[in-house]
Amino acid sequence: EQVGVENLLRMLGNIGPGITELICHPAYVDGGLDSSYRLVREVGRATLCDPDVRRARAAHGIRPATFEDVSRFLTGPAS
Repeated sequence: EQVGVENLLRMLGNIGPGITELICHPAYVDGGLDSSYRLVREVGRATLCDPDVRRARAAHGIRPATFEDVSRFLTGPAS
């Protein structure tokens, strides 16, 4: 019940400057995915790809980052 467009939109509106980590394991559900988290993974994928979520993310200046991006942010510019 924690995953979904409405909850994510609410969270995006409350994120401050800096780095915020959102942990999820989105996936397409097919016959090859043998997991008790099948449904929540599909909901996660659909939520992250939702047009309203994408618009809200852009409006708040929130962008996905790699571990390399985070490392650069935390250590600052190279001297």
